[in-house]
Amino acid sequence: GGGGGGGGGGDAASGVRGFWFDFGDRTMGKRRAGVGAFRAPFVVAYNADYEAQYDKKGRPRPSRPFNLTVVCVPTSAGRSRAIIFGGSQPETKEARRARRRQQATEGAEAAEAADKKPPSSPASLLFKLLPVWLGHLFSNRFLDSDLAFLHYQEQVVRTRGGEAAGSYFMPTQSDRCIAALRRWLSSHALSGLPASSASGPHAGLGPLPPPIYSRDALFDHFTQHTSHCRHCQ
Repeated sequence: GGGGGGGGGGDAASGVRGFWFDFGDRTMGKRRAGVGAFRAPFVVAYNADYEAQYDKKGRPRPSRPFNLTVVCVPTSAGRSRAIIFGGSQPETKEARRARRRQQATEGAEAAEAADKKPPSSPASLLFKLLPVWLGHLFSNRFLDSDLAFLHYQEQVVRTRGGEAAGSYFMPTQSDRCIAALRRWLSSHALSGLPASSASGPHAGLGPLPPPIYSRDALFDHFTQHTSHCRHCQ
């Protein structure tokens, strides 16, 4: 399987501006590992590398990076607009120094492989050839895989007092960043909001609208996306 969540889990660097976390998973038959960051109030960024690959002669191939940023902008109670973009990011001075130190210790052959730009995968080449509207269609289908779960789980959390850890069994490392986000909401995002009729630590968010049980209404792509997008109209 594979998505962008994953099982790392970092406890450090948590504060009013957000927090970072380690993550690792397996997607499309390849392992990847890296660092993610929640940048308050609504940005999540992933930066990782896929596991090392070697050619038939045992020489290292260029590592393929994974970069994804998701901006989730609240638009109304129980609704957010997701803005997703990916691509490589500028190399920081610290990362450049670390890469050069690694190249110095691994030798000229490894350094040459690291400097080579990794070849594009067949999937990425195909995706670039698709019209924009078709790419948006696939992206919406991808988001649909989580939409129903998130919609109903948030309703359940509210009815059970607003604590995700107390509402669901969350024993794995991959649950830790969700628990950290909930702690951040309680500690930094909601303390200054006015009280409402809702109860529990998330009372300041106000009541959620009733749950949507119609599949057509929940996955209404025309209202949610197409009516606002010039590529898909």
